[in-house]
Amino acid sequence: MTKFVAALSSLLLLLIQLDCSEGLALFSTKPPIRRTLTLWAQSQPSSSTSTPRLSQQTLQQLDNQGYAIIQNFIPQNLIDNLRADVLQLRSAGRFKIAGVGQDNSNAVVDSIRRAETCFINGNNHADIKSDARNQLYTILNQARLDLSQHCSSRGISRLDAKLDELLYAYYPLGGYYKRHIDAVPYSPSYLRQYSFLLYLNASDWDIANLGGALRIYLENNENKSEHDHIDVPPCGGTMLVFDSANIPHQVMDTAAERMAVVGWYNRAVTPADIPLISPQQDGLPRTAMLVVAAALVTVGLAQIIATV
Repeated sequence: MTKFVAALSSLLLLLIQLDCSEGLALFSTKPPIRRTLTLWAQSQPSSSTSTPRLSQQTLQQLDNQGYAIIQNFIPQNLIDNLRADVLQLRSAGRFKIAGVGQDNSNAVVDSIRRAETCFINGNNHADIKSDARNQLYTILNQARLDLSQHCSSRGISRLDAKLDELLYAYYPLGGYYKRHIDAVPYSPSYLRQYSFLLYLNASDWDIANLGGALRIYLENNENKSEHDHIDVPPCGGTMLVFDSANIPHQVMDTAAERMAVVGWYNRAVTPADIPLISPQQDGLPRTAMLVVAAALVTVGLAQIIATV
């Protein structure tokens, strides 16, 4: 019985990955949020022996402005080892050209996105061992726990570890990703609560010469008359967390190889989410799978049987 529930949990995760792993250049239909502007969270000294945490200052900035930036989130040796893992997986043919769009409409559109991605959730690529990847899982699990506790204190639905999405993103020379938003209604991406980026590049990356900044648009910010966007350099070790539904962003053209860990923490599915995670003109079989999987993930098989 437990294996059956786990299998259907995996089904929902698979549907999410198939539908929204590549993103979509659309904007949220949610109302704008007014925010104050703080460009950088305080740099966090990293240690090779301790698991980094999201500080209360970081979480408060995430509340106030919809994003938080933490420099030096992971140590240099882990950056180097994760970058080596990216190159190892690319050489083994595990990366694919990244597309845009949802579900059957997903396609490679070079005018919008030029990048490669490789999912690294769970046991993906178990045949290619990496201690650095295991360390990464530990760090990102702790970050989710910090965010979940924060969500609970604010009355937001808990984050569901079974629905985490995690990948490596590789931008070649001349790579980019045009302006988009990560949580799109009428697709499973609507469950995304927080997006995160962890950069694996040189610590002294200079966007004036190399480009490749992550541009965050601030039209919902009360200081928008002074700042309509900020450009975040993809310096190695920098961690960026932001509200998936309310922060439009883009990757500017890069003049050098650019690597990052990219992921999304998804909230647990509720019955109210079902219409908003299914395509508007979807067929019954797919919608039914989403409903059943969501019910089993969120409510639990035992509770469903008890009500029959």
